[in-house]
Amino acid sequence: SARDVLHEVFKDTSIVGLANCESLASFPKFQQSELVLDKVLGRGSFGIVKEIKKVDILLKDSASQVSDHSTNVAEGDIKNDDEQNSVRKKHLIATQCIREGGNARYAVKSIQEISDPDVRLYAIVDLAVE
Repeated sequence: SARDVLHEVFKDTSIVGLANCESLASFPKFQQSELVLDKVLGRGSFGIVKEIKKVDILLKDSASQVSDHSTNVAEGDIKNDDEQNSVRKKHLIATQCIREGGNARYAVKSIQEISDPDVRLYAIVDLAVE
């Protein structure tokens, strides 16, 4: 699996963040449906980079969405402190998504559609190494 290959590739790394999975856990994780992507900034052999035009924060196990300008949500929508912390981190990114002047601040790189499972595995590892 890609996870096994990545563990092997990074097992002896001293790069901060890669050697410590807990530090990676501190970054907010977005579902693809939370990111509104816009223009293509670049393409590579396996990947495509698009600017993030907007972030819509969706709550777990709920149809609720956090407003663009507020972290306040209905009491009971957020189930625990971990989710509240995640919403705060996502909200910070959402409110900073567009710079003054209207340019996107963030971009996301993803893997293009690849049908060959071996090539897809290589693409996943390549993206992780970057």
